Amino acid sequence: MFDIDFKPTFMAEVAVRIPSGASHLEQIFMATFEALDIPELEAFDLATPAGAQAFCERVFVGASDLVSGGKPIGFSAEVRDTIIGKSWARSALVDAYLAGLRKAAAGN
Repeated sequence: MFDIDFKPTFMAEVAVRIPSGASHLEQIFMATFEALDIPELEAFDLATPAGAQAFCERVFVGASDLVSGGKPIGFSAEVRDTIIGKSWARSALVDAYLAGLRKAAAGN
């Protein structure tokens, strides 16, 4: 039997490369994404900053392993918007989402 979940979610590791001087500092957290149907996914222009932002606002629904000032913090709309507001984090979210979908497809 095939159980249809109309609002499936999945978790993926997000590796964020934060600009730091002449290099980058990599930090990792786990994100929960809502998997979109193909027509909805195709509606986003991921090649533009506005399209990538709208996409992240739609699919990024949870996170763990987050800290602020060295202290663990929970996920909220404010935290989500702060993360999405960083260009380097936004691109890492898009990459993690797409990699997570490819991984799921490879298992089918």
